[in-house]
Amino acid sequence: GITTVTYTVSDAALNSTTCSFTVTVNDDINPTITCPGNYTVNDAPGTCSQSVTTTNPTQGDNCGVTKLTWAMTGATVANSAATGINNVGTHTFNTGVTTVTYTAYDAAGNIATCSYTVTVNDNINPTFTSCPSNISVNVAAGTCTQSVLTPNPVTADNCAVTKLTWAMTGATIASSAATGINNVGTQTFNTGVTTVTYTDYDAAGNSATCTFTVTVL
Repeated sequence: GITTVTYTVSDAALNSTTCSFTVTVNDDINPTITCPGNYTVNDAPGTCSQSVTTTNPTQGDNCGVTKLTWAMTGATVANSAATGINNVGTHTFNTGVTTVTYTAYDAAGNIATCSYTVTVNDNINPTFTSCPSNISVNVAAGTCTQSVLTPNPVTADNCAVTKLTWAMTGATIASSAATGINNVGTQTFNTGVTTVTYTDYDAAGNSATCTFTVTVL
């Protein structure tokens, strides 16, 4: 900071005069900060996130740290208060990779930063809460096939089902597009037994299957 030094000189008759000067000491030394290591966890059951208790960073300064802030980017976006000493502590992180960046400040405006990542993996398979029942029909008159309206399956996932495909084997061979949400709907089936297999996927590549048969007599 700035210190003013004042000299006063006096004679025997008590006459006096003064002079002064300043001594300015600038703090040009950045604070120091060390972040915890990276974290990797799995989603909590039934959710697309996980609560993580993080270790506070270690910070210091030659004069003193006057402000500590943090910001999250990536899968989870959040910020601390703009003033005071703030630590993340226990926080709920979304599935994916979140980068946490701490910034330490001193009174002179010098700063230091450190960062770490919190990775939340989705290891939970999707489910089929409802799969169509087996279907049995007769051939249409004058043909060796039958058009069948099949019910759509019902899917679920802790995050979201991002892809639903189907494939037919047996008497009828066909498959859906490789991307998107696909339902069989109304399809012409050949005489015999066709097995329809649905597969649902989430963004992490987890999958589940369900099957039913369509028998054309």
